[in-house]
Amino acid sequence: GQSYGVFGNLQYRIKPLQSNIKASIGANQSTYFNVINNSELRKNTSSNLQTTLNWRTNFNGNFNFSLGTEWNKSYMKAPNFSNDFTNGFSYLDLYYDLNSRFELKSTLEHYYFGNLASAQRNHFFLDFMATYKFKNDKYTLSLTGKNLFNKKEFSTYNVSDYGYSTNNYSLMQRYVLLSFKYRFSL
Repeated sequence: GQSYGVFGNLQYRIKPLQSNIKASIGANQSTYFNVINNSELRKNTSSNLQTTLNWRTNFNGNFNFSLGTEWNKSYMKAPNFSNDFTNGFSYLDLYYDLNSRFELKSTLEHYYFGNLASAQRNHFFLDFMATYKFKNDKYTLSLTGKNLFNKKEFSTYNVSDYGYSTNNYSLMQRYVLLSFKYRFSL
């Protein structure tokens, strides 16, 4: 078989915006041969295009964020079979430091699987965390929330030269956790 690939990556600091921008793109194609269930030698071709973009701030103030997305377009061709699909992932992370002792963080994520039924294509998740460090830094109090949209199931889609698969995962239900940490001195 043969494989070809091209990849590029760009990172740039935008000083006036106190931000970093990252972008990358990659493409590859592979041709390979195999035998399945006593078949003749089969020629298979797999192609993939992946793009990512990320914007991360580094403000001097209390607020910062990170915003990004990644998309993957794949195509598979085998004798008597061909399939293509697009999967994506996007996120937004928000950070807020009220002062040196109190921090807030939230994460919003979106997963997209283009070949699933329309009701299963989009998955959204929201998490948050609030942390307070007491004055002497020995005690920390945190409030954490996970899966706040209470997503019950997560499905993924994959394709290969002999078929495709859908995987379903049961998820832990939404929860909120209050925690207290004590740091011992040495």
